[in-house]
Amino acid sequence: MRDYTLHIGAHKTGTTWLQQSLAGALPRLAEAGIDFEPMPRFRAAFTSGFNRAFFSMRDAPSDAALRQTLAALLARGPDWLVVSDENLIGDCRSITRSGRLYPHIRRRLDLLARLLPHPPTRVMLTIRDYVGFLPSAYAETLRFHAFEPFEALRARFVLNDGLWLRVVAEVVARFGTDAVRVMRFEALEPRLPALLEALFGRPFDPTGLPDVA
Repeated sequence: MRDYTLHIGAHKTGTTWLQQSLAGALPRLAEAGIDFEPMPRFRAAFTSGFNRAFFSMRDAPSDAALRQTLAALLARGPDWLVVSDENLIGDCRSITRSGRLYPHIRRRLDLLARLLPHPPTRVMLTIRDYVGFLPSAYAETLRFHAFEPFEALRARFVLNDGLWLRVVAEVVARFGTDAVRVMRFEALEPRLPALLEALFGRPFDPTGLPDVA
């Protein structure tokens, strides 16, 4: 079975930067035996259909079709694959509407696990200080939805539901302690080599990656 890393976010924690950097370094990754599926391609091929299936939309692809998409991705070489899409666990709108971090993460992970041909070798999640995360999620929501004062989000935000601890616990419950790696956004720059090693299952020098000093 092919080793692979499932990078599931979270939003506003450097995911776009990481996805674009890896997409710009595909030849170098291939030389190191690492395959990366750029996020726009993965989202078009799988995540969009996955979301339609999650919401039981009329045009949703079948489980079999979604499973076949993932199986085809995992069947190609080289030996380690990385896929990254933060929308697998939800979106910023669900956070600002509910006042909870990824309120549907359990059901989303249950569906995802049912579709995966075999469990991921690694599952990566980056979390962020609430003081930075909530305004960023709020601003992201405003890009696509009607204006709402930030005070409305702050008023409905649920402080006693576990927050990041609950999110991490749900990921660990589904994929296991040994597979899950969690990093703090605030430590991303100094710990970039550790992040890449966790993603790739081997040491990788970040020097020369696009947008990486």
